[in-house]
Amino acid sequence: IYWIKAMGKKAEAYADRALDARRGAVAEEAVGNLLGELPAEFFVVNDFVSKRGNIDHIVISTKGILTVETKSQKGVVTCEGEMLKRDGMPFEKDLIKQAWAEAYSIRDLLTEKGVCNLRPQPVIVFTEADVQVKEKVRGVKIIGIKDLHAFLEGLPNWMSERLSNGIINCLSSTQYNYMNR
Repeated sequence: IYWIKAMGKKAEAYADRALDARRGAVAEEAVGNLLGELPAEFFVVNDFVSKRGNIDHIVISTKGILTVETKSQKGVVTCEGEMLKRDGMPFEKDLIKQAWAEAYSIRDLLTEKGVCNLRPQPVIVFTEADVQVKEKVRGVKIIGIKDLHAFLEGLPNWMSERLSNGIINCLSSTQYNYMNR
C-alpha cells in the first residue's frame, strides 16, 4: 500500500510538472504572438539560445534592447522592498536574478562579438497574473501582458538605427549558428 501511495504521489508530481510546462509554453506563444504584432520598427527574436540557457524573447529597436522572460503564474504579483511576491508569498525562484542573468548573457555576447557593450533592459511579463507592481524591481520591469504593447511603444528612441541593425545581425547569426550545431 505504501508503494502504491508513493507511486501515486510521484505520478501526480510528474503530471503537475507537465501541466506547468504546457502552461508556460502557451504563455510564451501568447507573448510571442503579441510581440509579432508590433510595428516594423521592432525586431523580435523568440527562443534565443544563449550560453546560459533559453531566453524567451529579445526585442530590439531604436528604443533599445530588451530581454523578455514570460511567466504563466496566476495570482496577484506585488513587490515588498526588493522582493517580488505572488499572493503575498515570495516566488520559489528568484525571477529577478534570472532576468538579469539573461540580460547579462546578451550583453556579454554583444561585447564578445565586438558589436557594443550595452546592457539590455530585462522585462518579466506575466500572462495570467494581476500585476500590481508599478516600479522596476531591482532594475527589472515587471508587467502584465495587457500592458506590454503600451510599455514598448512608450519607450523613448535613443539607439541609432545602425547600432540596432548591428545587434539584430549579431543575434540573428548567433542564433542560426547555435541552431545548426
